[in-house]
Amino acid sequence: MLVVELKRAFRETFGLSLRVYKGRHLAEEGAPLSAFRKGATPGGKLKISASMRVDQAEQAFLDHFGLTVQVADAEDKKLSPNERTLGEVARGEHK
Repeated sequence: MLVVELKRAFRETFGLSLRVYKGRHLAEEGAPLSAFRKGATPGGKLKISASMRVDQAEQAFLDHFGLTVQVADAEDKKLSPNERTLGEVARGEHK
């Protein structure tokens, strides 16, 4: 899977943007996710739900795939508050 495919799937599911990083820099859209994995990770399917807090979802990507990500608003302008759930952020309840 490519970075752009992961971001598209996340947006379609939650209506939010997902920023994927390689080190301190944003990952290139066309890069395969496997290029950014750190160490041994379980891989496979990852279940993220709207009831998860933003920080839990970001940690799940790191634990499961070794990917550093941050959740941002739909316009990808502002990072989402860690203490809110994905559903709350998607509904605009974080303002």
